[in-house]
Amino acid sequence: MKIGELKALIQDLPNDMQVLITSDEEWNEVRSCSGFNMEDYMWQEDISEIYSKDELDEDGDEGDGLEDCLILC
Repeated sequence: MKIGELKALIQDLPNDMQVLITSDEEWNEVRSCSGFNMEDYMWQEDISEIYSKDELDEDGDEGDGLEDCLILC
């Protein structure tokens, strides 16, 4: 899902509605969302790996094939 898609999905929801996060598609664990990443991350969807941009910079990697992402926590 992209940010634009998320905005469209939640645009009519009330501002005081609780945001929850689940650990998987079967809702085995559900908890309240308390924040989001404060650092820039990139994601490689085909292998479900997440990389810190700082970490990539240190390694001299430009992040080819990676997408920017927002992580809720």
